[in-house]
Amino acid sequence: MEPIDYCIRIYCPDNLLLFAIFLSFLSAMAIGRMMLNASKFVMNKKGQRLSIIELEMPKTFARFTDTLANMTAKAKEAVRLNLILDFFFMPCLYLCMFFVATYVKHRLAYNHSVNDVWICALSWVRLLPFLTWALDITENMFTLSLMRQPNRRGVIWMKFFSIVKWLSGFLYVLYFIMLAVIYLLTKNHLAN
Repeated sequence: MEPIDYCIRIYCPDNLLLFAIFLSFLSAMAIGRMMLNASKFVMNKKGQRLSIIELEMPKTFARFTDTLANMTAKAKEAVRLNLILDFFFMPCLYLCMFFVATYVKHRLAYNHSVNDVWICALSWVRLLPFLTWALDITENMFTLSLMRQPNRRGVIWMKFFSIVKWLSGFLYVLYFIMLAVIYLLTKNHLAN
C-alpha cells in the first residue's frame, strides 16, 4: 500500500491571520488583566506599591536586595504569581506580534505597496517576537531564582536579559513605525 500525501494550500490567509491576531490579542488582554490585579499586592513593608520592573532591572545589586528585603511575604507571593502568569501571557502576546507582522507582510507583498527590500526585512523582523519570548522566559527564570537566593552575577545576567528583551521589542515597534511612514510617503507620492 502506497502512502498518500495531502497538501493544504491557503492562498489568501488574511481571514485566518486576522482570527489568530484577534484570538491571541484577546487572550493576552485577559491574562494581562489577571497580572494587573496580582500586581496590586506588590508593596513594600511601608505599604507603597512597587513595580516588578524594579526587581527585573535594578540599578545595583544592593538595590535588588533592598527591594527584596522591603517586600512583604504577600508581595513576594504576588510577584511569583505574576511571573507564573507571565508564562501564559508570553505566548499570547508574542504570537500576536508574529501574526501581525505576518499579516502586514502578506498584505504589503500582495498589494506591492512597498519595496521588496522592506518586505524581505519584514520576513526577518517578524521573527523578533520569538527572540523576545526566549529572553522573557530567561528573565523570569532568573527573577524567580534570584528571589529565593540572590547573587550578584545572577542579577547582572537578569538585568542584561531584561534590557535586550526590551530592546528587541522596541526594534520591532520601531520597524513598524518606519514601515508605516514609508508606506504613507509612497502612497502619497503615487497619488500625486
